[in-house]
Amino acid sequence: MRNKLLNELMQKEIEKIRKIVRPYSRNKDVFYDDVIIKEKDLKEEKASGMYEFDKENYIHRIYINSEDIDYYLKYKDKKDYFARYYKRNLVDTIGHELTHAFVNQKFKYLNRKVNGINRDASPIFLAHLRMFGYTSGHNCSKNFNDSYLDHKTIEIRFKNKNSKRYAIFYKEIREYLNNIIDFREEFNNKQKDLLIKKQIKNYKQIDFCFSSRGSGLKKYISNSTKILGKDKSELRNINNSFCMFAIGSAMQNLEDIRRLVYKKINNGIDAKYYNNSLIKCTNVNKETKILKQIEDKNY
Repeated sequence: MRNKLLNELMQKEIEKIRKIVRPYSRNKDVFYDDVIIKEKDLKEEKASGMYEFDKENYIHRIYINSEDIDYYLKYKDKKDYFARYYKRNLVDTIGHELTHAFVNQKFKYLNRKVNGINRDASPIFLAHLRMFGYTSGHNCSKNFNDSYLDHKTIEIRFKNKNSKRYAIFYKEIREYLNNIIDFREEFNNKQKDLLIKKQIKNYKQIDFCFSSRGSGLKKYISNSTKILGKDKSELRNINNSFCMFAIGSAMQNLEDIRRLVYKKINNGIDAKYYNNSLIKCTNVNKETKILKQIEDKNY
């Protein structure tokens, strides 16, 4: 009975999403791969729902907290505030997890360029939640509200007909994502050019992913190698570094991302996960000899 209830509620929400993304399509399928919904005790995770994509079997797996189903069934025949609340909560949780599944599918190949597009703090995921009419209980979602992509999504929802709504919205989202990818390539290519022209000694590269819970732009993973060398009585100091920035819910336009990258890349603060190496070496008869190597890392 409980699993039948979950499947019935899920099919209604899939149909709701279909009417937004494919309003007049004869093909009623929203998902290419199977979507399976089950109940699970998620008390330890402190979550009402959970989404996983089974890469081995190509299955979207959605889990709903057992306690949420208990409350729904307890109040489902009543017509008071609690009945409305627990029904809305269960339906919203299912819709939230379906949105994870949809964004994962829609941006499957672009996710290889910028990882984590369907994470909870991703502006792309949160914009889809807004478009589909669902909510998020995570704190990071509050910093998405009332910002550029949020306003743009609301405007598209209310100013366009069903047939055009998602196409216009998707174009806006792709532009946002493409701007991030283009900026990364622009930054990295400029560093390569300056290194080739010997205008810099400290070579930096950047990458991006989307955050799971954050709101701002945070250093997520960094690697740096500092080489102190001596060659024919000449001292050389070379520093190569890489930093992956996690884009949070409030980072909804390129200018904010660009400004914070340049502000944070040289601020001397370690990323959440870092690996810093110092290598002291000398060049004798055209052979490099490592004198000392020090590594400081937390992963």
